[in-house]
Amino acid sequence: MRKAVLYGIAVLALVASAWRVGQAQTQVRLSEFKMAVQVSKTGLTAQCLQGCEWKEITFTCDAQRPCNTEIDQFGVAGK
Repeated sequence: MRKAVLYGIAVLALVASAWRVGQAQTQVRLSEFKMAVQVSKTGLTAQCLQGCEWKEITFTCDAQRPCNTEIDQFGVAGK
């Protein structure tokens, strides 16, 4: 009887700790970021106002190099 109770407590502790680990992994919080983008005839300028690893990005675009890029919290990636 005593052995069964200790076994039950051990199983309960294992399940409880696994549940805690699962809860910690599902509570991922995405950070917010804000950007301001200004488009001109010759290109664009983007300023990060919050949550980015960069402050300002400026590049030129024209008929030969169109402004086809992705900007995220890490910077610019050309397509």
